[in-house]
Amino acid sequence: KDETGKKGDYFNYIINAIKEVVDQRNYKLLIMPSNYKTNGEISADYAECLKAKEKLSEIFEVAILENRPYFPDEYQAMQQKLKLLITSRMHVGIMAATALIPVISINTQYKIRGYMQNIGIEEYCIDLDELSKLPELLSKTLQNTGNIKKTLSVSIPQMRLQQDKFITLFKNL
Repeated sequence: KDETGKKGDYFNYIINAIKEVVDQRNYKLLIMPSNYKTNGEISADYAECLKAKEKLSEIFEVAILENRPYFPDEYQAMQQKLKLLITSRMHVGIMAATALIPVISINTQYKIRGYMQNIGIEEYCIDLDELSKLPELLSKTLQNTGNIKKTLSVSIPQMRLQQDKFITLFKNL
């Protein structure tokens, strides 16, 4: 929340959008916190995710990742089983998109929208001050998962090619 530069609780917008749009008979939810503490405590992020789990468990079957750090390959292996991902974290969104998972990104930093634009799915990026439109965006995303995956299957390899060219150029310096 505070790291976004804006105060407010966007978790409730996400929870309410999920409750409003998602059919609990067809979906199970996985909450994937981004910050963990390993000394027996939990981070503020993990605490908020536990609250979200409690609220969503009233309707849905909900799981939450253990309070431990995950390697990127572990995280992406879990993401590959998702129908879609809602995130406010750029790197989590990047990992999902590279696995061709449709992503709704909550734009907490200018670079998130830029990345979503680069991969051709900027319309699935929502600003904090527009979170009241999240139910509509979530519904649109669920209806268009095939098209989003198709877009990602073209844009992600194109980005990798550009990256490879840059790396080759950099190595030759």
